[in-house]
Amino acid sequence: MIKSMKARGYTIAVLALLLACAFSRDVAFAADPPYPNSTTGLQKLIEGTLVAVKAGEKEKTAAFVRSMVLPDHESWFKRTFGDEHGKALATSFSKMSGTLETELAKILEKQLKEGRSVVRATRVDSEDDENASGLQKGSLKAMKEKTPSTA
Repeated sequence: MIKSMKARGYTIAVLALLLACAFSRDVAFAADPPYPNSTTGLQKLIEGTLVAVKAGEKEKTAAFVRSMVLPDHESWFKRTFGDEHGKALATSFSKMSGTLETELAKILEKQLKEGRSVVRATRVDSEDDENASGLQKGSLKAMKEKTPSTA
């Protein structure tokens, strides 16, 4: 049970980091239609993903998830967290990226089954922000180049 909880916690942490990465890009999300790089855009993107998951549209869900992934995550992690931590994070991200679409879809399916379908995106700019979770506080504190996160 504890191992399962740790794995779920890790998956949720990776999801949070993925969304932070997606949110930090200087371009619109690549979904169809494209969503603006803003809190509202991220909220609409996740809502669209939930609609696709609920409808069982696997290809559309996969397209939404792919639009959240950084095209050059190695550079982003190194620039954002520095050489040592950035390289380790990029390596971890690379290892799990092959199952990311499936895992995110499973997480969203579970949320829908539990009646959690309301999406609220909040921009978090510093570890002192009252909206920051523990993961976000730690991530923001570790950043060499500050990048907003989402809650």
